[in-house]
Amino acid sequence: MNSSKQKQSLIARVIKEPLFAFMIVGGLIFGISAALQPQTSEKSDNIIEVSDVTIDRLTAQFDAAWKRDPTPEEMQGLIDTFIREEVLVREALALSMDQADAVIRRRLVQKMTFLMESASSGAQPSDAELQTFFEANKDTYAGKQKQSLEQVYLGAQVSQDDASRALAALNDGADPLTVGQPSLMPGALTRAPAQVVDATFGRGFFASVLSQPTGVWEGPVRSGYGYHLVRVTERPVAAEPALDDVKEKVIEDWAQQATDDISKKMYQSMLANFEINLPDTQENVTQ
Repeated sequence: MNSSKQKQSLIARVIKEPLFAFMIVGGLIFGISAALQPQTSEKSDNIIEVSDVTIDRLTAQFDAAWKRDPTPEEMQGLIDTFIREEVLVREALALSMDQADAVIRRRLVQKMTFLMESASSGAQPSDAELQTFFEANKDTYAGKQKQSLEQVYLGAQVSQDDASRALAALNDGADPLTVGQPSLMPGALTRAPAQVVDATFGRGFFASVLSQPTGVWEGPVRSGYGYHLVRVTERPVAAEPALDDVKEKVIEDWAQQATDDISKKMYQSMLANFEINLPDTQENVTQ
């Protein structure tokens, strides 16, 4: 009984290994490549096979578009179109029209990229793997930093003396509404994340007051509109989530990382089959 469980456990570990997925996809690539290689027989080059599989595919495509099977006349038209396409494609390949064509190259790269990325599709992490990934990337899942603040607008330009007088007045208890210049900007924001603060005052404003102590007016702080005096009233600590709170997102990110890792390994394996010749100025650059 224990031996059977050990074998099952070993098989499960092997199947989850990226190398196993690579071998499967590598075999698939080899099979596709072999199937697409032109045959040496002159007879096969001149034969266009309209097989039952071809008929089924054409029928399925027609049904997907029109929600019914094609009539005999429509089926004949589909076959004629398939034959015409096959003739033109083979003649184009015979004339090497696929060579040095940027559109075809991009499409082939897309197909190979999709094939490599599909190697990890359906892979699921163990609880231990997921926990390890979560711990290594915990900052990614932490709650957004927020700040509550008040601000007084001093204007597009302000002298140092005027800014100092306004700052002293505010720290002495002056009503913010009696200091500075009127504007359409809000006088306060409550528990606002960087996206909201920067959307209100301009990019970088949130970060510029992030190190400012709370409860004290400071500045002037520059925004996209001019200069401000700012008092940070609250800076709540960002919540640190538990794995169960963000498990779906962590699994998604783990799967993307696994896909990236396998794709890189497969590319490096393919790259090893080639000798790269570069100009002297780019020697040793192969990536």
